[in-house]
Amino acid sequence: MLNGTEHQYGPFLSESMMYNGQQSLKSDNPYSHKIYWNLNKIIIMIITMITLTLGVAGNIMILLTVVIRRVMHNPISYYMVNLAVVHTVLALVVCPFLTFQILRDVHYRREECTAFYVLLYWLALLLVLFLLTIGVDRLWKERWNWHYLTHHSGGLALGVVLLCWLTAGALATGLELTGSARHPLREKLCYPSGPAARVAPPSRSAAPPHR
Repeated sequence: MLNGTEHQYGPFLSESMMYNGQQSLKSDNPYSHKIYWNLNKIIIMIITMITLTLGVAGNIMILLTVVIRRVMHNPISYYMVNLAVVHTVLALVVCPFLTFQILRDVHYRREECTAFYVLLYWLALLLVLFLLTIGVDRLWKERWNWHYLTHHSGGLALGVVLLCWLTAGALATGLELTGSARHPLREKLCYPSGPAARVAPPSRSAAPPHR
């Protein structure tokens, strides 16, 4: 009797499973979700746009100042330029990524989250390294001015900048691979596994759809 029932409603169950799977995959795409606006989301959007605009505009002004004025072509300016670049990328990547998740109330795929967090760790470590480098540079200049003027140069500054980028990239990759920097916010942003693993077939005891 059970086999006859399964044979009778087999096509309908297959169609139902395919439809549910397609709907689940469609809902797993964060870019297909509509934004349902309310007062909180409008305020978040306004604050994000203001922060993004001011941050990017301020850092671009720093970059243009250093490029245009030749008197600014010195080691400390190289550090400031790279600090401005890091701030700009941080504003253009992190703010839209988090705001998009809040507005659409969705989760990102594991691959997208991995790329985002590697970049986030990289930029955060660069901020720390560049601030530390600027502090050491200023201490060197104030305490040993003659030694600073005779031994420091633009080439040395560029070498330090390259070393900072490579060190931060290696540390960020290591943190992601070892899982040493996981935090609760990541669970709210990311799926624990790929979307396909989350598509569960409907129960066989469910009633078949009506014609």
